[in-house]
Amino acid sequence: MRGLHWFQYDLRLHDNPALATLAARCDELACVYILDSRWFGFGRYQSRAMGGARWQFIRESLNDLQ
Repeated sequence: MRGLHWFQYDLRLHDNPALATLAARCDELACVYILDSRWFGFGRYQSRAMGGARWQFIRESLNDLQ
């Protein structure tokens, strides 16, 4: 059986019950995470929607998924 897990906000792997259940039930598992281009633009007060620390966390987490 094939499975698809869509990471929306939570990229944790070790304590993610939905991901663990799906991985146990499937022979093949595809994981999806969508980067929103609006996160990298400027907001109303010329501040970034996403800070550097958050972006670093997301990059490192996505590298872990590979």
